[in-house]
Amino acid sequence: MDKMPEIILQGSPYQRGLKHGETFAKEIRRAYDTICKPIKEKWNCKKEGTLYKLFKNLQSTFPDLIEEIEGISRGSKMNFEDILLLNFYHGLGVIKLQCTNLAFVNGEQGAIHGKTGDAEDCSSPFYLLEVVNPDKDPSFINFCYVGTVWTEAGVNSIGLSCGQSSSSTISGQDGRGIPCLVMPRPLLQKCSTVEEGIEF
Repeated sequence: MDKMPEIILQGSPYQRGLKHGETFAKEIRRAYDTICKPIKEKWNCKKEGTLYKLFKNLQSTFPDLIEEIEGISRGSKMNFEDILLLNFYHGLGVIKLQCTNLAFVNGEQGAIHGKTGDAEDCSSPFYLLEVVNPDKDPSFINFCYVGTVWTEAGVNSIGLSCGQSSSSTISGQDGRGIPCLVMPRPLLQKCSTVEEGIEF
């Protein structure tokens, strides 16, 4: 089995995205061609479309993540709308996921958090491990796909760990809310405890 690619990112959201995009441009293009190209016509970024609504939601709530996506787009030399689709496609009802998280609170060495990534076989080559050192927020280790601001699972330098679990997306999505793979990312960046995470 090939080793999962890794990257260390630091600086502003845009700077981190730029390095991410430049480093993995070929892999991001391949991920887009494999996963998103077949569904692009259905989920375009017209102003009345679902993808555009998801973009506006994220921009108004966590603009730093949009800045990072812009950096990925610039670094990979790919169209911004295509990078948006790569980040949001799993929230559009076009994928079947059955991920699982498992935690042991009182292990011999402290808490242990494990997570599966039960995506389609075509997705497995695109996993990425990031070590992220933001300008202001806590550092964190993040497990995601190339070209995305996802957090499938991660832990920050304060010790808060989180991971997302999902089943098949409910059909008829209209663009409200924030996709489940994006939402844990700001939680890792902003929260120190489980209680803070729940409130957040």
